[in-house]
Amino acid sequence: MRTSRPASSVAATAMVLLAVLAGCGGPSDDATTAAGADAQGLAAAGATCFDAFPEAMGTPDLEILTMVPEGWPEPSVDATLCQTFQQSDGHSELVGYLVEQGGAADVLDGYESALSDMSLKRTGDVMTGTSGDASFTITVLSDTAFTLEFRR
Repeated sequence: MRTSRPASSVAATAMVLLAVLAGCGGPSDDATTAAGADAQGLAAAGATCFDAFPEAMGTPDLEILTMVPEGWPEPSVDATLCQTFQQSDGHSELVGYLVEQGGAADVLDGYESALSDMSLKRTGDVMTGTSGDASFTITVLSDTAFTLEFRR
């Protein structure tokens, strides 16, 4: 003889599961959300790291990267670090930043000035160059986001 659970037991289990999942939070609770004094303008505009870099996981940390050239300049505009990523093949690393609305337009100018002693090539929203045994690409993705990619 087959026994079955009463419908009320199944419904109660489903309600408990939904309540637990609802407490997990959403993208605005993610560690990649722009926060802090430097991000006040970003939050007001509604831009978040999650919006710009939905694939980013965990808390970004420049210290884990090994290809960033020594003395690499900070962004010339107020920027929030959103993403650091190392390719599993060990040949490239990616850094993603969020900036205030329209601030990304000034990013390439700032890096071009700071890296003036290097051979640079700038085409539209992309600048490339080399430093030692690493090459890099700076790409403006939108009015509020840009990336740095380092390759060996």
